[in-house]
Amino acid sequence: MFKKPVLILFILTILFVPISVMSESMGSSSYNVTGIVTSGGSNSSSSGYMSLHYVLPVAGNASSSSYDTTVGQFFSSGGNSAPIVSSVTLNATTVYNYSADNLFGYCNASDGDGDPLSYKFKWYKNGGVNMSGTLFKGGSVSAGGYHSCGIRASDSRVLCWGQNNNGQLGTGNTTDQSSPTLTSDSSAYISVSASDEHSCGIRANDSRVLCWGNGNNGRLGTGDVSQRLNPTLIDDTSAYSMIATGYAYQHSCGIRASDSRVLCWGRGTNGRLGNGDTVQRESPTLTSDSSAYSFIEVGAAFSCGIRASDSRVLCWGQNNNGQLGTGNTTDMHNPTLINDSSAYIDLGLGFEFGCGIRASDSRVLCWGDDLEGYLGNGAAGESNNPVLTSDPSAYLIVSSGPVHSCGIRANDSRVLCWGSGNNGRLGDGGTGVNYVPTLVNDSSSYLDVSGGQHSCGIRANDSRVLCWGQNADGQLGLGNEDSPVLNPSLTVDPGSYTVSRIDNLSSIGPYYHFNYMDMLASVFAPIDTFVDDEFIFSCMVSDGLLNSIWVNSSAVMIISTPPVVSSVRISPDPATATDTLEGHCTATDYDADNVSYHWKWYKDDVLNESGSEVHAITNHTQGTEVNVDNLTSGIQSFGENWTFSCLAYDGTSNSTLWSNYSVIINTPPDKIVLSAPESGNTTTNRSPMFSWVEGTDGEADPLTYYLNLTCGYSGGGTDCSDDNSETVVEEGNCTGDGFCNFTVPFELKYFGDDNYYYNWTVRAYDQNQYGQWSDVWNITIYTSVVITLYNDSMQFGVIGPGQNNDTSDDSPEPFKIRNDGNCFVDINISSTDLLWDSQPTASDYFRYMVDNVTGEENSLNWSSQNTTSSWTPIPVVNGSAMSFFNYSDATDEAEIEVYISVPTGEMAGIKTSTMWFTAGYNSEYE
Repeated sequence: MFKKPVLILFILTILFVPISVMSESMGSSSYNVTGIVTSGGSNSSSSGYMSLHYVLPVAGNASSSSYDTTVGQFFSSGGNSAPIVSSVTLNATTVYNYSADNLFGYCNASDGDGDPLSYKFKWYKNGGVNMSGTLFKGGSVSAGGYHSCGIRASDSRVLCWGQNNNGQLGTGNTTDQSSPTLTSDSSAYISVSASDEHSCGIRANDSRVLCWGNGNNGRLGTGDVSQRLNPTLIDDTSAYSMIATGYAYQHSCGIRASDSRVLCWGRGTNGRLGNGDTVQRESPTLTSDSSAYSFIEVGAAFSCGIRASDSRVLCWGQNNNGQLGTGNTTDMHNPTLINDSSAYIDLGLGFEFGCGIRASDSRVLCWGDDLEGYLGNGAAGESNNPVLTSDPSAYLIVSSGPVHSCGIRANDSRVLCWGSGNNGRLGDGGTGVNYVPTLVNDSSSYLDVSGGQHSCGIRANDSRVLCWGQNADGQLGLGNEDSPVLNPSLTVDPGSYTVSRIDNLSSIGPYYHFNYMDMLASVFAPIDTFVDDEFIFSCMVSDGLLNSIWVNSSAVMIISTPPVVSSVRISPDPATATDTLEGHCTATDYDADNVSYHWKWYKDDVLNESGSEVHAITNHTQGTEVNVDNLTSGIQSFGENWTFSCLAYDGTSNSTLWSNYSVIINTPPDKIVLSAPESGNTTTNRSPMFSWVEGTDGEADPLTYYLNLTCGYSGGGTDCSDDNSETVVEEGNCTGDGFCNFTVPFELKYFGDDNYYYNWTVRAYDQNQYGQWSDVWNITIYTSVVITLYNDSMQFGVIGPGQNNDTSDDSPEPFKIRNDGNCFVDINISSTDLLWDSQPTASDYFRYMVDNVTGEENSLNWSSQNTTSSWTPIPVVNGSAMSFFNYSDATDEAEIEVYISVPTGEMAGIKTSTMWFTAGYNSEYE
């Protein structure tokens, strides 16, 4: 011990040091130092410590929110020196009111002895403590029978709380803990599972399994049945990827990492270990199924897992209430497929029931006992097969306690529970039975939920653990052992922890001491915060013996940021004069504030219309497009340039104005519908009339039509393209009855007799654009061979032997013949009756020749050798009289002159003969 005068000297020195240090770190803040300095014990023969009590104002105001703390300092040159916090900072001088904009609290501390440091922190909101304690890793919380465990986010250490009568908290003793408390193992863990009176976890560095608590029946897997107050390695050196302890029924299972095989240990009754027998196993033992598994879960006296190859569920063990889902109530000593071929992604097992999430639609199905709504299907009554719960929602997680289940809904990550509500384990504010999934009384999103005799979950926005239900042993982590809590409530955690460097040099290890380095001590996601809220981060470090003083950061203020319009568009684009123009805006607000939109329309850069559309969304969805305003059709015209501009307003400030341009395009005419002649029609009219339904145009523009005729040949490819044409048909050809008619002003050349046909189609033109061509129809024109005789008899009167007469003087009149068909024809002549008794018909006594009709000189092709232009005996059989007899006008005519000479020896009497004229199509002239 030091002499008294020396001690007084150090008292005077220390009284001034904290004032100096605190003035530097807090700017203009002042501190009232009170109390006395006392000497205490020593950690060596030449050292000691003393305590200084003082009042520290939080936000620079000495009259508000002050608190006491204790500073320990070693003052001997041969002893330990206390760590010093040189600065505490935040990641920003201002912070935005947005849930994703986390605040990062950094501590810069040093320790003269190089001791490893642990940290405590506090967050102050508007002068009051808002948060302190532990943040947990998502998916790490496990609610057991009467205790809970979780993994701390900062260093992956395991904390447990609640009943500890068998050392299930792993703290090295059997003292209950009402707040999260570190186990005695400083290792990092990747998972932890809490049972009724024991716990197990997987260590991060080697994936080995450690268990602690009650060892009866070999449930700890250590090769014996001894109790373990500290985490102890199981009797298997394998690495594991998953561990499950269930609760209350004395066995555990895990998945071996090397081959994903399942091993179980502990009590073996009912075949719950899945190895084919009912024998107790004190060391991990392989199940009889050699399949790889992706998931394992433990219930009361049964177990289930998800097979990796097909994600099907297999169960084994007790089955008195159908909890194996196999369609019966027979115990199974080996893994057995449930009576559902669906793939599954998650499982939760209760006392004598099970639940799982189906992979195809993420629906929850349950099976087994249903005494108090355990199956969540709206009724009580066990089922030996999986049945859907009454909630059609998709789920992310399902977890079951002995008599209830909870799950996280996919669309909003909210927690719903069902089953027995005794002691408030359903978190809905009551203690009754819920036969259907029911929301807990907390609207927060959750990362994880776990059910035991109580329930716990990890809140998504800040990774804090909340628990609800029975709390007689402090299992809710609320800092007390009290009556049940009916609603989700935050755990408390006064514990300190080590932190890692901000540059994430994790390979150096969590306990390595960095002098004068900014260390990330805590991350805080502002929730339920508002503009002008003020935050301060406070940090204290310890070297295991001595603490630094608490040091505060500068205050940061939550400010509102203006919204940002990320896109503006006009729909449709391009637009026509008949379209309704829709103005769309997409905005994001960094603060997640509700926004209203203000808009303007411009036509050719001149303001046309403006206004505002209030669009308030209760839960603001970032980047949601909003149809802000519509511009009525008919206002715009072809060729105009329309602009839509909008800005977003969050109640405090406006975004910048954004614009989008759209040019009004012309609407092409509609596709024409043909009317006549119908496709496949045949005709002899070489100038047919075509008819179609009158066209329509969106802008009612005057229409011109284009008729396209194309000649085709079906007999092997003979070209007839010289008769193809595209004809302009003016609007005046439309008759007003809804149809347009057009007669081809020329003759079409080619006939179906020669294997030709014509395709025809029509399209409309609105003076800006062509519409689509109509469907293509086809017609075929066939020849029409028609000849007409003006007179059908000829009388020569009385002629004596040796006398002659002819029709050249029109007495009698010659035969007149006319071509009334649609094509050039050749005409043959014959006389089958003998005119003279003494002479053959084909003789010089009975002759004919072809002659013109005045004015119809072009009716015949006189250059042809087949046109008879001189007196020629009339043949008995067909003889060519005319070639290329024209048809092109209504009076195409020719004369057939007849000459007779009476033979000298002819007997007197009436002489008659019939002359025959036959016509045929001549294709060579077409």
